[in-house]
Amino acid sequence: MIMCSYLKLLCCRPCPRDWVIIILLTFNTSLAQAQWHGGLSLLSDWVDRGISQTANKPALQGTLSYALPHGLNSKVFISPVEFASGARDIQTDLTLSLSLPHWHLTPGVTHSLFQRQSAENNSEWFIDIGLAELTWPWLISWDAQVATSPALPGNPSYIETRLTIDVGGDWQLITRLGRQFSDIDAEYYDWETALRLPTDYGDIGLSYTDTELNDDEFARARLTVWWAMSWGE
Repeated sequence: MIMCSYLKLLCCRPCPRDWVIIILLTFNTSLAQAQWHGGLSLLSDWVDRGISQTANKPALQGTLSYALPHGLNSKVFISPVEFASGARDIQTDLTLSLSLPHWHLTPGVTHSLFQRQSAENNSEWFIDIGLAELTWPWLISWDAQVATSPALPGNPSYIETRLTIDVGGDWQLITRLGRQFSDIDAEYYDWETALRLPTDYGDIGLSYTDTELNDDEFARARLTVWWAMSWGE
C-alpha cells in the first residue's frame, strides 16, 4: 500500500488517503532515527566556570536528551544549586542545539529556570567548536565554546577551551581554560585539570579547579571527585 501511494504521488494526483500514509511513514521514519540519551552524575561539589554552584556541597544531577535526524538535539538538565549558604534551589536547563559536523560547529541556546528564584531566569546562546577527526593517537578530543547572555545585566559572556588526552591505562587527562567577560561584574580567568577513568559502571574522576578571583568561599582552589553514568549512546 505504501509503495502504491508513493507511485501515485509521482505519477498521478494522489488522494487524501495517500497523503496521510506518506506523512505517517515519514513521521515514523524520523521517530525510528530519533534517540534518547540519559545521564546521572554525583559530584562532591558542582563547580562551573571556576565557581561553586552548590556552596561547596555535593550534588546529584540528571540529564535527558532527545536527538532527532539532521543534527537537532534537545536536552533537559536538572541540578540542585546554592548560590548563598542556606539558599537552596533547583536549576533546570532546557537546551536546543543543532549539530553541523561538516564545520565542527554546534550552535544552540540554553534557558535556565530556578524554582525558588534564587537567581534570575535567563537564556544563554552558545556555539560549540570541536574536532571529530583527530590524527594524533594521544589526543582524544579538543573543543571550545563561546557563550553569551545578552538579557542579563552586564551582558556577560564566556569563552573556554578544553583538551582531552590519553595518558595510558584507560586514564584520560582533561585540561580546561576559561575567561569570563562582563560590563559590570568581575572579569576573570579560571582553569581546571582533571583525571578521568571510564569504567563499565560509569566514569570516575578527580578535578582541580581554581580562578584568579579573590574569593575564599565559592571561587577558591579546590579538589572535587565525581562519578558519571550515561546510557543510550
